[in-house]
Amino acid sequence: MFNFFKKQTVSGKRDVILHSHIFKNAGTTFDHTLEKNFAKNFVDHREDRDLVEGKQDYLNSFLDKNSTINAFSSHSIHFKAQNNERYNFHQIYFLRHPIERIKSVYTFERQQPAEISLGAKMAKELDMNEYIRWRMRDDVAATIRNCHTVFLSGLGPNPNKIDEKYKVAKKNIFEIPLIGIVDRYDESMVVFEEYLREHFPNIDLSYVRKNVTDTSKELSVDEKSDKLLQQIDEDLQQLVLEKNAYDLELYKLGNDLLDEKIARIENFESKLNNFKKRRLD
Repeated sequence: MFNFFKKQTVSGKRDVILHSHIFKNAGTTFDHTLEKNFAKNFVDHREDRDLVEGKQDYLNSFLDKNSTINAFSSHSIHFKAQNNERYNFHQIYFLRHPIERIKSVYTFERQQPAEISLGAKMAKELDMNEYIRWRMRDDVAATIRNCHTVFLSGLGPNPNKIDEKYKVAKKNIFEIPLIGIVDRYDESMVVFEEYLREHFPNIDLSYVRKNVTDTSKELSVDEKSDKLLQQIDEDLQQLVLEKNAYDLELYKLGNDLLDEKIARIENFESKLNNFKKRRLD
């Protein structure tokens, strides 16, 4: 298992935070926090095709040409970054309960202009039940079908060979130290700060929430997930669970690993309380 607190500093290399931004997983909030910390040395990268096709070679070349960048975020980092002679990467993912996340995706896409994407167009045309049924089709992008498994596998955006991708994603979740949980965001930030301050001593991950579609706090994540399932057809309930079985496993594993990291941080509760006082929302 990865030693989370083992010193990773490598002299002579540039440290780069690499945020693998998964749609509707608190990524916009985290990107704003990175921008607050790094200003012009942060980039929200939008040249998706170049990054998808070029992968690590493109990333290395981009950083070579932009010598001040210390934080890089993109929706299209479909690979596990490898440290090299020039760069020491700190790759970050966020996991969210895959069933609870579905309503957030649907609500957000309904709010977008129809011409933005096929998902936005379909969300406007279909009720939630039929939208989810459409999203379960294998010929539709895997936005709410084992999406985390696809991302964490680092084997590209195509959802094919999902069994193989799950095996790789499960291996990666042990090897990538910075994996946060959306519904445990504050705890995740304290863990991230504990790790990243070795490389960025003044980093402050306090935040203002951004791009939030679900502001309800009275229900737990499990209760929200159950509520969503109760709102759709019975046969679709089973299909949704089947198509997100691997993501559910990764979400549970991610929570267990977060608990382990928290247990190893001295005075964690005090640090968490301090973080909440710094928080800006």
